[in-house]
Amino acid sequence: MTDRPFRFGLNLIPSGSKADIQQICRQAEDLGYDIITASDQVKLELPFAGIQAWTTWSPFLALAAAAEATSLRVGTYTLNASLYRPALLNREVIGLQQYTNGRLELGIGVGYMKDDFESSGIPWATASERIDRLERLVGEYKQLAKDPVPPILIGNSINERVRKLSATEADIVSLIGAGSRDAFTPARLLSSAELADQCEYVRTTAGDRYAAIEMNTLVHAVQITEDRSAVPSFPNISGMPPEELHKIPAVLSGTPKAIAEDLHRYRETYGFSYYTLRVPNMADFAKVISALR
Repeated sequence: MTDRPFRFGLNLIPSGSKADIQQICRQAEDLGYDIITASDQVKLELPFAGIQAWTTWSPFLALAAAAEATSLRVGTYTLNASLYRPALLNREVIGLQQYTNGRLELGIGVGYMKDDFESSGIPWATASERIDRLERLVGEYKQLAKDPVPPILIGNSINERVRKLSATEADIVSLIGAGSRDAFTPARLLSSAELADQCEYVRTTAGDRYAAIEMNTLVHAVQITEDRSAVPSFPNISGMPPEELHKIPAVLSGTPKAIAEDLHRYRETYGFSYYTLRVPNMADFAKVISALR
C-alpha cells in the first residue's frame, strides 16, 4: 500500500522533573527514535506509573524541554480540542516552532478524559459536541496559521466523522486501534477487519491526497519473546483471541526480527509507517528498530 519510510515516536505523559523528562528523551534519541510526543492531560492519576494527580506538565512546556535536550522532532499526541481556542493555540504553536527551529508536529483530537474536562471547568460533552469543537478548532486554526505551519496530526479511535476530518484535513492520520472510552481504562482493541475498514475509509475519503498522508498508529504493548505461539497478556488491554494479536499492530509480540517483519506486513496491509510507542516499551522496541535499520 505504501513504501513510505518507517518512523518511530516515543510518547510521554510528562511528569516529574525537567531532568527526568530530558533523560528519557536522550535515551530515546540514542535508541533510534525519530520523534518525542507528549500527551495532553490535566488531572491524570496513574499510581502504577508514579504519576499523581496534578503533576502532569503542559505538553508545550514538556516538548520545549525535549527539544532542548535532543535533535529529535517533537509533537503533541494529542491536544484536547475542547481545552484550546484558535488564537491561543496559534500563539503556542508559533512559540514552539520558533523555539524548536521548526521541529514541531501538531496533533489534535477530541479529548476523552472526563476528569480533564471537569477539572478545567469545561462541561463534559457528547461525542458529537466534542467533534464539533475539533472541527471548528482545526478550521479556524488553519485560517490563522502562518508559514511555516507544522504538519497536523488528527487522532481518532472509531468515529467516522473524525476519520473524515483527518482524511480531508490532516497531514498525519492517527488510528489508535482501540475503542472509545472516557477514562484511562483497559482498551478494547479493534479486530483486524475493523482496523482494515478504518484504513480503507481514510484511503477512499482522502482520494488523490492519500499519497501525501502519513498513517500513524499507537502500539499499546510490546513483548519480546522467542515463542511466537505464546499468548501475550497485558494489563492495559482487554481480551482478544490470540490469533488476532498477530494481525494487528496494537500489540507486538515475538523476536525483534519477527516483529520487524510484522511491521513490513502492516505497512503493506494497513498503510502504517509511523508507530508511536509508550515509555515502558521504549527499550524493548528499540531492538525492533535495530532490526529494521
